[in-house]
Amino acid sequence: MSLLLLIIALVAVVFWIARRPGGRQIEMDLEGIPELRQESRPLEPDLAEWVQEDFTIAQQGEAIALLEQSCLGDREQRCALFLAKGDIGGLTRAIDLGNSDYRDLIVAAEYEQPGFRQVRDFTKARPSNPRRP
Repeated sequence: MSLLLLIIALVAVVFWIARRPGGRQIEMDLEGIPELRQESRPLEPDLAEWVQEDFTIAQQGEAIALLEQSCLGDREQRCALFLAKGDIGGLTRAIDLGNSDYRDLIVAAEYEQPGFRQVRDFTKARPSNPRRP
C-alpha cells in the first residue's frame, strides 16, 4: 500500500513540475517516464570565438550546436573546448564526460598531474594561462 502511495505522489510531483511556467520543459515519453529537455542557449562571445579559432568552417556549426545543446555551464564548455583541441569527436567525448561528472571534466582541463596542481582557470572569459604549451 505504501509503495502505491509513493508512486502516486511521484506522479503528482512530475505533473506539478511539468505544469509550472518557465524553467525546464518536461515531456512524457511513450512509457510515461519524464524526459527533461534543456533549453539551448547561445554561446558566450569568447566561446564562439574559440570555436572559430579551433574548428574548420565545416565543423563550426556542429561544434556550436553541441555546446549550445549541452547542459554544461560556461566554465565546463571552456574545459571541453580545451580538451577537444579542434576535434569534433574530442568535443563530443569532453561534453559526455562533463555530463557524466563535471568535476572530472574540470580536473582534466585545469589540473596537472602529478601533484594535482591547477595550471589553468577556465572560470574567466579567456584562460589566464596559454591554452597549449
